[in-house]
Amino acid sequence: GDKLHMYVYRNNNEDAMWICRQCAQIGIPIEITIRSEADMMQLSTIDEADLIFYHICMESNYDLHIIQTLKQSNSYVRAHLNNERLTWVDLQMEGILSIPSLDERISCLHALIDELQAEKSFLFVLHRSQQTTYHDSIKGVTINDLGWIDFREIWVMPGG
Repeated sequence: GDKLHMYVYRNNNEDAMWICRQCAQIGIPIEITIRSEADMMQLSTIDEADLIFYHICMESNYDLHIIQTLKQSNSYVRAHLNNERLTWVDLQMEGILSIPSLDERISCLHALIDELQAEKSFLFVLHRSQQTTYHDSIKGVTINDLGWIDFREIWVMPGG
């Protein structure tokens, strides 16, 4: 068959190569093209790619992040949906956005994501969570949604 074209950022090359090797084993050829961040923001570049491999970091407002991913005009996911699916996603999102309960809204978003993943519109390849340990004498340690420590709040308990 025809070779698929996967666009990646430079920092995703190792993971993209692994995907290519796995696909090659079952007869699916994929050519990787490294594109700049500026290029990857252009709808024309997005349209050229059969596949786009990238990472997103989900912050604490999970519902808002998923909504942005599905509604932003330059979203990779949105750019690869056909008109029928775009209309369907927009209708689903309209209903979801009208739900006052955060838990119910997130539940509906999960159902929407599950359906899009079932039809392979996009796939979450990896989910990662971070854990950290530190000495008991260190106090005030908090980690933000992006995995960074707020160093302004850290202090050491004497004699710890």
